[in-house]
Amino acid sequence: MAILKPIIIILGLLIVSCKAEKKDVSLQNNSINIPVINTPEVTEEVQFDSFNRDQIIVQLQNKILRKEPLIVHVYVPLCDNENQGIVPVSASLGDGKNLKTNLYWGAGYGLKTHFKKTGWTVISDVIDTSDVLMERIVFKKSIAPSTNIIVIADAYSGDKMQLCLEYFFKNLAETLNDTVKINDSLSIDLNKSDMVAFTGHNGLMDNNVNELINKNAKQKDAVVIACISHTYFKERLNYLNAYPLVTTTSLMAPEAYVINAIINAWANLEEENSIFISAAKAYSTYQKCSVNSAKYIFNTGW
Repeated sequence: MAILKPIIIILGLLIVSCKAEKKDVSLQNNSINIPVINTPEVTEEVQFDSFNRDQIIVQLQNKILRKEPLIVHVYVPLCDNENQGIVPVSASLGDGKNLKTNLYWGAGYGLKTHFKKTGWTVISDVIDTSDVLMERIVFKKSIAPSTNIIVIADAYSGDKMQLCLEYFFKNLAETLNDTVKINDSLSIDLNKSDMVAFTGHNGLMDNNVNELINKNAKQKDAVVIACISHTYFKERLNYLNAYPLVTTTSLMAPEAYVINAIINAWANLEEENSIFISAAKAYSTYQKCSVNSAKYIFNTGW
């Protein structure tokens, strides 16, 4: 790791995008319950199983046939110059406590701002006074007469990266007690999410997070948009029956246009390679690089 960090700093200066602009975002003064963990970490040995997505695709098809929304839960640790091993950005973009200006949340290509500008409707927006889960926003979108998507996006304080990662893995392990009430007729158990995603700094580079194992968890898609995430996350996802739908193989800018493109292609039931191409095309468009170059940044499957 001592060798890797200087390389990351040098190369990162060449590719990290700081094009985000300040945006004024409105928040509601309600409270968010921090997820409760039901089971402790498991540390037994487990065999790596390179399963495919066949079962996952059937699950998604059946939900669409039943006219049930596809559920995506996205974890976003706020960009933090002080507490994360990143190439520093401007003070406002890298303030891990500032929802309005943070690079990965309120700035121009932050998740909250970008989704609101690209066809998603906000159905719930809750800000908390705690120092962990700072905001939870729920979006919805219809991409076909019978396909509806609900995205629950959580902004974690930049100095709480380890907790954010722990909740991400426990979500995949189906050991959270965290339910989101959408309306009187719909409440969502986040353990039942169809896709669980993480987008932001690769906190496994500088945080020691216990491995979890639950091969009895429902197979689901996982997305990790963070520098070199395939190397760091692949085995952990496998131990939780989570398929690495899109990960990364190099340094990159984990901005919201990537996860947005992935979700749209995924909800259309496109195949893995098509979803991978969608991520590369989005990155190419916003980072002003060729699609072929962007393809080298992303990975799909094992």
